[in-house]
Amino acid sequence: MSVDYREIKTLRKEHKWQNALDIIAQLTEAQKEALWCKREMAWLYYDMIKQESCSWSDRIFYMKHIGALELPPAEEMFWQNVMRLLVSLVAKNFDRSGVANASNLDKVIEAMLTWCPARRMSESATFINVLLSRVKEGVSFQWIALLQWWCCTGIHAESYKESEYQDKKIPALVDRSFGYGMKVLRSMQVPRDPEIIRFMTETMETFVEAGYSYKFFKYYIGCCYEMENDLEKAQHLFRAYMMEAGESYWLWDHIALCEHDMDLKIAFLAKGFLQHDKLEFRISVGQRLVELLSQKGQDELVVWLSNQLIKVRKEKGWKIPAILESKAQERCIDNKLAYTQLTMLSKPSIAWMVEGMTPKYGIVETVDKKNRCYWIAIDSENTLRVQENAVDSNVKRYDMVAYYSKEKGSRNAMWVMTSYSGILPKTFYQAGSGTVKRHRSNVFGFVHDLYIHPDLIKRENLRNGSDVMYRAIYRYHSKKDKYEWRLLDIKKIEYDTK
Repeated sequence: MSVDYREIKTLRKEHKWQNALDIIAQLTEAQKEALWCKREMAWLYYDMIKQESCSWSDRIFYMKHIGALELPPAEEMFWQNVMRLLVSLVAKNFDRSGVANASNLDKVIEAMLTWCPARRMSESATFINVLLSRVKEGVSFQWIALLQWWCCTGIHAESYKESEYQDKKIPALVDRSFGYGMKVLRSMQVPRDPEIIRFMTETMETFVEAGYSYKFFKYYIGCCYEMENDLEKAQHLFRAYMMEAGESYWLWDHIALCEHDMDLKIAFLAKGFLQHDKLEFRISVGQRLVELLSQKGQDELVVWLSNQLIKVRKEKGWKIPAILESKAQERCIDNKLAYTQLTMLSKPSIAWMVEGMTPKYGIVETVDKKNRCYWIAIDSENTLRVQENAVDSNVKRYDMVAYYSKEKGSRNAMWVMTSYSGILPKTFYQAGSGTVKRHRSNVFGFVHDLYIHPDLIKRENLRNGSDVMYRAIYRYHSKKDKYEWRLLDIKKIEYDTK
């Protein structure tokens, strides 16, 4: 039988699918193996699946027929349309509450895994995103197999892997898709499928072992261990993530959930509470702080926290828990004192974070209160800008500090400690004593050739011959275009005349 492919195409465009199928049925086996025939048959099945009136059993039937045709991957336009079709079918399988029809969804995923060649990560990202973004309840269908292919096999199959890995550490698709699915899993309020959690843990560990240094992997693996109740491993990974990425208020909440020691748990929650003013987060963390501080006898702080949380809940129109009502009182400490007490309670979190780390040393050269930051001189050429909320205590100008940076060579410190009382390198810093020599103008002076500013002369009431103790730092002078010793501070020695 002689058939023009344009005849089948015309019938397909006119939605006369049965007529087109009848013509195809009359073709010889040799004609059916021709590429033009396979292409027209594939598009015919595709159009039939798209119809709203098509039942799910028919859709599965036609999808299997598409797979049986073995249309080559070179037919990119067709396979891209198939991928979009599979995405739409996935979306149709979820109701508004996010519950999936697992049986139908299994068959769609099976179709993609078995015969759809458009399965590169970049092409299937939309499919994965739709699937994971709609999951609201624990489901245990074939998406484990899908994610396993996507995460463990797909990334190695991408032709752009090497260049993108070098530039961006890991394709952003992994974070956007797999990471989002993990976060959805963690937020579920129903029993989680242990098999899914175990798979996710092993997959992320495989990435790390393979050398993918994407910082969020540590956080994802930590969340998986947290869901498996392996709290020690989870806490270790959260700390590793924080050391690399920086402090995050929400991460302190994770760490507190993994801690058994009550004092440390309070310190972590207090640190998170102080770091961010997002009301929803503060309400959650604040209530847990009330419960823990009540057990520790911190009554003043408990009353203040209870009053704050009740005020916010009333404004939001939310129900007030009984524990807050029982602790609230009309009179309580002021905000400044409350924040001071919370800061003191949060201090153990700093010691916990830097445990085992080697500190670096410097001296506070400038305190910029307007921009809430400190400038710390760390050698003769470099200064370190540190945000005020990263400082562990009331650091003042000219204090020597030990600081801990996020990573080797980083210019952005995470924590600053004031416990350092040793000696800084002599090539950079010196402390000593000497005798003041006032200039003949009697306005400024020198000690061991170090210039003493008139303000320091006046503040310390320095006279010619006054004995002083001083500290100086070796810095670059931009106006003079050279390095020189510059006085940091000076103090007059008062002798006991008795």
